[in-house]
Amino acid sequence: MKSIHYIFPVLITLLACDSSDIERSQPQLLDDCKVEIQDTVINAGETMTLVINCSSETRDTLYLILSNTLGELIYPVGIENGIGSVTINDAILKQSGVISYELVHNKSTYDSGSFMVNPLDPMGLLETYAGPKTIISGGVEEAMMIAVPVDTFGNVVEETVIQFGLVTPLMRSTSKNPIYKLTAYQRYKSNKTTGKWYIGAETGQSNSLEEHIYVTPASPQDFKIEVIQNTPFADGRTISMISTSSLKDEYDNTVSDGTVVHFYMMEEGKIISAYQAQTIGGKARLYFEHPDRAMNVSVQSNVTDIASSNILSLSFESILKDFKATYNKDSKLVRVGPLRGVLGQYLPDGFRVDFHVAGSEYDKWIYKQSENGFCELILTDQIFIPGNYKIDIYVGGISNELMIEWE
Repeated sequence: MKSIHYIFPVLITLLACDSSDIERSQPQLLDDCKVEIQDTVINAGETMTLVINCSSETRDTLYLILSNTLGELIYPVGIENGIGSVTINDAILKQSGVISYELVHNKSTYDSGSFMVNPLDPMGLLETYAGPKTIISGGVEEAMMIAVPVDTFGNVVEETVIQFGLVTPLMRSTSKNPIYKLTAYQRYKSNKTTGKWYIGAETGQSNSLEEHIYVTPASPQDFKIEVIQNTPFADGRTISMISTSSLKDEYDNTVSDGTVVHFYMMEEGKIISAYQAQTIGGKARLYFEHPDRAMNVSVQSNVTDIASSNILSLSFESILKDFKATYNKDSKLVRVGPLRGVLGQYLPDGFRVDFHVAGSEYDKWIYKQSENGFCELILTDQIFIPGNYKIDIYVGGISNELMIEWE
């Protein structure tokens, strides 16, 4: 039993000494771990080596955390004889900005800091945005080009100047603008002339795509119209033309092709027909068919709520002087004609003839066309009941009537 009493104190003393040494040395060694960085400023895309120095007795694995605006990466670093290193060439070093680092072990931070990644010089295609693509002449509207210079990795390069270029039909100009809040911009205000503008931007070895701005005419001014009338007759067939003068804005620019012009024909102050045509080369041309009866009309045109024309007066003479109409009681046939024009010739086939048949509780309009100078209407038992009927016949604005008895 005495030997046991001697052994236990020795074991307890040894265990106490070993535990005391671990508790004192391990935290003290890790407290001395530091991250050494040769350059606190690097260029985007460069490889970087970080060295971790600890006490000479340290042998362990620490974790280096790198973080930027995109997220964070964790690198295990093996420490042998108090030193370790990690080489970084990941995408995190391709984005410009501040990168923070933190050296951790068992949820404890032993060192932290940051370094800067600078963008490279602008390279390749210069990112630009231009608009609107169409502006109105006269200085009332403007377009803008915005440039965003970036390097090979897409980092915005703020320490640079953008040169903007403009080519118009009348001039060429350049301007240099600095980067402000990641972009540079140039405004382009329209002038009194129309046309296609070419704009672009460049800086260093970075150039934009060619952009275009179209300066279009302003609103048209009042204009004139004239008629080219082939014949004065109301034959329902002849085509005549009404043409506008060249539509121009207040700066004498010809309006854009496709500008819609409205034409109105009026009889005794009431609109009887409306047309529209589009400008080509500044002029709008309306081709219209003559009426099929004599009338006097006035014509005016306008560009909606913007510009209007003078008023033209047109007269259409009846091509038909008079006509006969007969009724054959046996065949129940109404025959109209001959229909002769001003020269005594038969009217062309297809001339409209209107019949209004009324009587004995019957009232109906019937529309026919002439053929070989005549027009015929056959009355049938299926349509009419016995009684007296009045048939009004209208041809080219001239009327005639027949009184018949249906048995």
